[in-house]
Amino acid sequence: MVNFFLVFFIGTLGVTLAVIGCFLAVVRNLRSPSEAERIRHLEKEVEALKESEQSEM
Repeated sequence: MVNFFLVFFIGTLGVTLAVIGCFLAVVRNLRSPSEAERIRHLEKEVEALKESEQSEM
């Protein structure tokens, strides 16, 4: 009987941690900028680097 409660308790704790981890992953994914916004930001950085290299020459 004690073994059943230990397994049940540890299993419940594991499932709870898994659910919390999934919830945090979803929240973080929603808060992060979209792929298109990241690409636009990187394109602006590349253009700025090209302009700075051209101005140095």
